[in-house]
Amino acid sequence: MAKPMMTINQEYYDMITRVEEQLPEARGRIRLAYISLLKGDTEKTLELCDEILAMKAEFKEIEFLKAEAYFNLGTEEDLDKSLEIIEKLKEKDPADKDIVVMEGKIYHSKQDYQKAIDTLLSVVPLEAYEPYVYLTLANALDRTGRSEEALRFYHMDIEYFIETGDIKDPGMLEGAFQNAMCLDVTLEPYSLRRDLDAYKKFLISTENLDEDLQKYVAQTIILLSRFIDRKWVRKLFSELLDYIDERVPLMSLAEFTVKTGHSSVESYNIREDKNISAFTDAYYGNVSGYVHYCMELKVSEEYDDHKSEIGEDEVHVLKLNYLTYNWYMCKYYEDHKKEMDYLKEHYPYMREMFKDIFVRIETDKDAYMLELVDGIREEYFILQKDKLSRNSIREDLSGGFAQVLIEKKAKIQVQGGGVIIRSTDPCPCGSGLRYRDCCGRIG
Repeated sequence: MAKPMMTINQEYYDMITRVEEQLPEARGRIRLAYISLLKGDTEKTLELCDEILAMKAEFKEIEFLKAEAYFNLGTEEDLDKSLEIIEKLKEKDPADKDIVVMEGKIYHSKQDYQKAIDTLLSVVPLEAYEPYVYLTLANALDRTGRSEEALRFYHMDIEYFIETGDIKDPGMLEGAFQNAMCLDVTLEPYSLRRDLDAYKKFLISTENLDEDLQKYVAQTIILLSRFIDRKWVRKLFSELLDYIDERVPLMSLAEFTVKTGHSSVESYNIREDKNISAFTDAYYGNVSGYVHYCMELKVSEEYDDHKSEIGEDEVHVLKLNYLTYNWYMCKYYEDHKKEMDYLKEHYPYMREMFKDIFVRIETDKDAYMLELVDGIREEYFILQKDKLSRNSIREDLSGGFAQVLIEKKAKIQVQGGGVIIRSTDPCPCGSGLRYRDCCGRIG
């Protein structure tokens, strides 16, 4: 779930003014306490809250602010302190929805998702929209396996944006889009076009597409790319990438992710291209797996909430396939230059993604093949605890290469992801055509 991205607007300043009026002699401290929290100086906020509460013990707004400060620190101990304050405030005023919402958010952060659900369901639907309520509730439902209900609440955040164009918090809205679009694919495929169109509007409506938000965009692209084995999703995904290329200025990490997304699409399109051999199809399929894992790892290093679901052994298998198929390509390349030129012309993102490999093949093939053999030997030892000789590895590679060359090219299969899409249904991509006449066409 995307992290909060704090902003200061006139509405927030007006709220601070109303609090200041309750204790004019502490006006400066009150304002600084709120602003310090938004600026990330949580310790300063706690210090000022204690000073203010020493002047006025029963000061609901400042007690609530102190609970928010502990909540933002996020440790188990600090969350317990936050919850203790909120529970006392709730005893005094059980009808205060802000207090109930805060209680639900704390339970969510403590990973007590059922209590978060029970608490937040007591205040929704909201009379007036507030950021994080629907998102937090949806995330808790999602984590407890109630995906259909989760999608409904993710959509509430999106629908508010569609109706008003108002972005209360860019990071929150990115999180709603991210989760909703991934659930759309398997639960509500006909909603994906609408949500993607709204997401494009969101990307160009955000005044400051800063580094943090671009990391969230990169994660969204990664997550959506996992569904492009479905041809109708691939079509919509390609449109999103093209839109981002044309309209959204990106920093290096997000730009790299978009290029990788394009290459992922191309790797599937290659399977349907009769000018591409079965070997080259298999090559890109196997090499792409490890490259995309490395890209996800690069994102996860800068974005703590995004962790790869791939196990350690699976990573070594991906790398073993990557090394093996690069060795195969070394054998294949020289006798198939016409096909390689065709790839360069029609699949530019794939060629760009793997250009360093092709440069090594063209300029330093023998040394590169030796490096690949040593890499395969190392990965095999990690997986099987068996140290093979280089000669035995070369023999296995030669046999494997011969087998790959004679394998027939398999057609890509369009999947419904658990949702039945009949051939006469409108295509989920939103083209207006029947599914059988659009993305349901194979080959």
